[in-house]
Amino acid sequence: CICGVTGATIGCTAEGCFRIHHFGCAEDTGWRFDRDGKVYLCDLHREDSNPEAPQNGCDRISMSFFLAHNSVSKMVCGFCKTPDKPDQDHGLGQLLAFSASNSRRRQICAHNMCVKYTNIVETKIPDDSRMGINMEYQNVFEAIGQSK
Repeated sequence: CICGVTGATIGCTAEGCFRIHHFGCAEDTGWRFDRDGKVYLCDLHREDSNPEAPQNGCDRISMSFFLAHNSVSKMVCGFCKTPDKPDQDHGLGQLLAFSASNSRRRQICAHNMCVKYTNIVETKIPDDSRMGINMEYQNVFEAIGQSK
């Protein structure tokens, strides 16, 4: 598992892949059981699974997964360009991490308030989220591109 702890039980279903994850670690990579079902593809194989994925699709990923694949210097909001400093309350809310649906290698951060109060990010409330995620974000990358 990406966390290094034993006991993971969710295995990638891609042929020849033996990667396994804990349920929470799989969620960290952007996989959603209630949306994606029991066919689990790890973060390495998910991007190849649907070449028809919408260009503006994105998944929320955990900050720990983001930091495992990016430098701390990338912890800057894509909208307001304010770097995240844990000891500073800038009133912009928690920094969220996102991964593009059509390319798991494209990852970006944005403050909760910056995403919430822009009128160009499409959001949707999931029907039943076991993960405690109360909002799905549809086009964060496109919105950040338009805001530059």
